[in-house]
Amino acid sequence: MSEKSKLSKALLYAPENGYDRLPENEKAAMHDYCESYKDFLNHGKTERLCVEHCIELASARGFVPYEKGMALKTGDKVYYNNRGKAIMLAVIGEQNLSHGANIGAAHTDAPRLDLKPNPVFQASGAELANIVNEAALRAVRDGRKLVTQSDLEESIEVVIAGYQKKNAIMTDHEKKIVAYHEIGHALVAARQTNSAPVQKITIIPRTSGALGYTMQVEEGNHYLMNKEELENKIATLTGGRAAEEIVFHSITTGASNDIEQATKLARAMLTRYGMSDEFGMVALETVQNQYLGGDTSLACAAGTQEKIDQLVVDLVRRQHEKAVQLLTGDREKLDQLAQYLYEKETITGEEFMKILNG
Repeated sequence: MSEKSKLSKALLYAPENGYDRLPENEKAAMHDYCESYKDFLNHGKTERLCVEHCIELASARGFVPYEKGMALKTGDKVYYNNRGKAIMLAVIGEQNLSHGANIGAAHTDAPRLDLKPNPVFQASGAELANIVNEAALRAVRDGRKLVTQSDLEESIEVVIAGYQKKNAIMTDHEKKIVAYHEIGHALVAARQTNSAPVQKITIIPRTSGALGYTMQVEEGNHYLMNKEELENKIATLTGGRAAEEIVFHSITTGASNDIEQATKLARAMLTRYGMSDEFGMVALETVQNQYLGGDTSLACAAGTQEKIDQLVVDLVRRQHEKAVQLLTGDREKLDQLAQYLYEKETITGEEFMKILNG
C-alpha cells in the first residue's frame, strides 16, 4: 500500500495534538478505529453500521460512553456517540487525544470533557475522498507521517475554492477592495438571524478565480430552509457589493459570482419553492438532468415570464438595500474588520466575532 493510501485510510481521524506522546497501545487503538471505519465504508456499509462497529471496537479497547457532566481523571478513555453519525474518542491527559471534542480543566480537581458541536461541512463521498487525499498529500509534502486538523481544514478549502494562488499579486488598492468586499459578506451574515455562522474569511486568491471568500458553515445538519433564511442568504450575497458602494462609491467585477448565485436563488424561490404571494404553490420552472448540471426551463406563458423577471429583480434589490442599511449602520465595525483582514489576509470566525462584539 502506498504512503498516500495508508494516510488516507488509517489517519483520517488523527488528532493534531498529543498523538506522538501516547503509549503504543493507545496509538494502536486509534489506528484500528480509523482503519475499521474506513474499511466498513469502503465495503458499502451504512454510516450507522460503521458507528455501531466502531463503538464495539472502542469498548473492547477500554473506552466507556461519555455522559454529560461526567467527571474524568487523567488516563480515562471515553467515547461520545454524535447522533449516530460518528463517534469521538478521547484519552484524558495533559496532551489530549480528541476528535471533535475540546478537553479543558473544570473548576474542580478533575478535568472534564467539554463537548462542543463543531461546524459541519456537507460533502459527498467523492468530495470527502478528495479532502482526505489532499490532506494526506499535504502531510507528505511537509515530511510528516500524520494528518493534522489544519491539513484537513486546508483540504476542505482546496475542494471548495481551489489551491492558493501564491503567484497572484494584487495592488494594495485591490487588496483593500477585496477585504471590504469579504467583510461586507460576513458582517451582513452576522447581523441577521437564521444565518450560518462565519467560519473563515480570507483575501488570498485561489485557483478557482476567487480573489477571496467568506466561509459560512452550519453548526449541524441542515436540510430545510425557510423563506427568511433564503432572503437572508441573498442579502449576504449582496453584502460584498454593498460594502464596495459604501466605502469606495464604485462597483467592481468582484461580485459577478455573488450576483449569479443571488439571482438563481431568488428565481428558485419564485418558480420552484412557491414562496411568492403572486403565484403561490405553482411550479413555474422544471429542473432537467438534476445530476448532470441541473438545467432549468420555464413552464409558463411569456407574460408570466416577464412578471417573474421583475419579481426577481425586486427581491434581489430589496435584499441589497437591506445589506446597505446594515453596513451603513455598522460602518465603524466595517472599517475596523476590513483593516484587520487587510493586514492579516486570513482570519477565523472566532477572531471576526471577537472584534465585532468588542
